[in-house]
Order: sequence, then C-alpha cells, then structure tokens
Amino acid sequence: MRKRRALIFDDEPIVLDMLKMFLSRRGYEVISSPDPLGCPVFNNNNCDCHNARPCADIMITDYKMPGMTGLELLKRQKEKGCGLDIRNKAIISGYLDDRAQATIGQLGYAFFRKPFRLAELSAWIDTCEERIPLSAPLSIPRKEHRQPVLIYITYSLPSEQAKFSGYVTDLSGSGFCLKTAQDLSDKEHIFVSGDLPMSCSTAAIRWTRRLEEENSFAAGVNCA
Repeated sequence: MRKRRALIFDDEPIVLDMLKMFLSRRGYEVISSPDPLGCPVFNNNNCDCHNARPCADIMITDYKMPGMTGLELLKRQKEKGCGLDIRNKAIISGYLDDRAQATIGQLGYAFFRKPFRLAELSAWIDTCEERIPLSAPLSIPRKEHRQPVLIYITYSLPSEQAKFSGYVTDLSGSGFCLKTAQDLSDKEHIFVSGDLPMSCSTAAIRWTRRLEEENSFAAGVNCA
C-alpha cells in the first residue's frame, strides 16, 4: 500500500497553499505548481505517460493560468495518454459562465466555483478515493523522503480507554509508519505518546496492512 498523491495547479499563491495544506492533512503527498508546464506530461524523461499507471490519484487545476487554461492542460494530458481517471480531475474558477461549466461537465471533469467550500471539495475527494487503487504503483516514484527509525510509542483510540503500543519504523515530513499488534482501520484517529522528533499527539490512519509472517499489522499514519 502507498500514500495517495495529488497534483495541484493554480497561479494564486493563497489558493495553492490552502489546497496543499488541506490535502496534506488528508494524508496526501502533494505535488503543486503555479505553472501548468509543471505537469509531468511536459517532461517525458520523468513521466511515462503512455502506460496505464498515472503519476497521481487526483488533480485540481485552476482554469485561468499563464500560458494555457486548465481545460487546455487537461486536453494536453489526454493527448499524452495520461492514465489518471478523468473523474478524479477537477477545474476550479471564479470566472466561467454556465456554458463553459457545462462543457467541463460533459467532458467528465468536476468543477468548483471560487470561492468554494472545503466541505464540497472534500465530498468529491471522498468519491475519488473509492476509485484509487492504492495497491497499484504510480508512474513517478514517491517524492517524500523516509527516514528509517525504531521508536517505541504508545497510543490510544477515541473509543477505548486501553493503551496500545508499537514501533515507528520510518518517519517522513507528514507522518510515520507504525508496526503494532493492534488491527487498526483506515481513517481512524489515534492519540500518540512517545519520543518522536516532531509534534504528533493526534494522528490519522491513512492505510493498513496485515504482516502475515509476523502476526502483526503495519499502518501509515498522518500527523494531524
């Protein structure tokens, strides 16, 4: 199992930073750029766009950007053989008329008018995640650096008073991988106590898998 990844393109720094923070808190690795030419389809040395594997799981692009519109970017991606499900792509804008919005919908993309509500965007992402195969690798290797460690921690669940324990086996900028005897559920929250090198008292489980040979579980944890 891997971490979900999002691509974001918007030349408004405030919107770009807000979306990066929002998706990072949902457990995503975020690749962002104010320039649509930052899309991997324009760099064939780093992105094999002609296979079935996409380079990300969801994509959000502004409509009005330097050099090309968001719709033109999506067209170029299609021409290059982008493997990302079009239902997991969205255009955001505060300027489009009803006709342009209808065109986006007819092509199969989502549309959100600025200023949009994060609850509305979150509901769309929930639907997208039902189509994301986390067992399938992406075409670009993981960007986030992982540091191997072995740190003992204890944690508790909101629904239980009992304490559980486990070992953090690697750290990244957004969270850690936990090895434990307790079977945890995706999107479950835990309260953490331990000697971690970052503030992570509350965390969310983003993925889990059983380690059959060790009779234990591994979980990807995102710090809240």
